[in-house]
Amino acid sequence: MWLLYFIGLGLIIVEITLVPGIGVTGVAGFLCLLAAAIWMSQVYSLATGSLLFLAGLVGAAILFFAFLHSPASKRFVLSRTIQKPKGYEEWLKVGSRGFTSTPLYPSGKALFVVDGSETLIDVSSGGEFIEQGKEIQVQGIDGTRILVSVIS
Repeated sequence: MWLLYFIGLGLIIVEITLVPGIGVTGVAGFLCLLAAAIWMSQVYSLATGSLLFLAGLVGAAILFFAFLHSPASKRFVLSRTIQKPKGYEEWLKVGSRGFTSTPLYPSGKALFVVDGSETLIDVSSGGEFIEQGKEIQVQGIDGTRILVSVIS
């Protein structure tokens, strides 16, 4: 019964520190703690089993916060921010001009010239058909969707 209790506590600690998310390890640890608490409540009393179950959960939470402030957590927790990679949104603006390299019906690829180098980008015409080789202009940028129209 005590072995089951400490196995459950250990599984919860492993889930918190080594295995991310709510997975098999955490659920198994919770079930072990629950089974040990039920077993203890039959051997001792319901209050004793309930208190030991709550003590296990509180103990796991205390160990989790102690782990977060320990030097060992630096191996598991990212301490710096990840910078967003620079993409076409840095230089492609509304009004930029280019040429379609594939037919757009309604989407395809367009060629834009930036600093002397050609860049191929997926674009959308918004529903109209635009033939290959036509000059286009960017009308709007919505996330990764670039809306273009043909220049008359």
